[in-house]
Amino acid sequence: MSLPSHARLPYRGSAYAAIASGVIGIISVASLVVYLASQATEFAESGVMPPLGKVLLTTNYAGVMLQALLMIPVALTVHAIGAQRSFRLSRIAVTIGVIALAVVAFLRLLLLLSPAVSDILFMGPMGFVGAWLIVVNWLLAGTLTGALRATGMVAGIGLVILGASFFFLGGLVVLTDGPFAYADDADFHVGIAIGGVPGLIVYPIWAILLGRTLLRGRLLDAVA
Repeated sequence: MSLPSHARLPYRGSAYAAIASGVIGIISVASLVVYLASQATEFAESGVMPPLGKVLLTTNYAGVMLQALLMIPVALTVHAIGAQRSFRLSRIAVTIGVIALAVVAFLRLLLLLSPAVSDILFMGPMGFVGAWLIVVNWLLAGTLTGALRATGMVAGIGLVILGASFFFLGGLVVLTDGPFAYADDADFHVGIAIGGVPGLIVYPIWAILLGRTLLRGRLLDAVA
């Protein structure tokens, strides 16, 4: 059912934040794809970052940071809705989600400030963002459509695999052997492909769809 006008107002700001987060997330992923397709080989061969490559990577780093920051108020709104089903579980989920999102943003900011910071560090906390997505979409059963919840679950599972790849398939080596020590680790890159590709692409799509749902007040279960 659609929410009455007075019930939509508390969610309007979070709705716009979710949509903005998703749009920025898509731009961020696109900039990384373009970099890998057109600039990464030149950088690997010459050791000098091409100007366009620098622009694309900066766009990606800043985009991930903004994407995470904008999702924090969304996480709080989702908690307010999901708490009606299980307050304790929702509180645990939002705590993990908000902390993980803040850490992702912080690590991306560090990378913008210093090239000595590894570009894969953010993958660790992204795994916890994925866990948050799985839990909140389960909590929102009966409140959001099944298709929207399934989209969030797919994104969450992908991000959990991405985080697990960082922790268990060689990502931690960057803490001891340098920021690019993961470059030749085949297992790590397989994990990124399996989890990161669907996770990083579907996650912003879920955010946009959630934002549109909140903005229109089309929740299945009216929340005042």
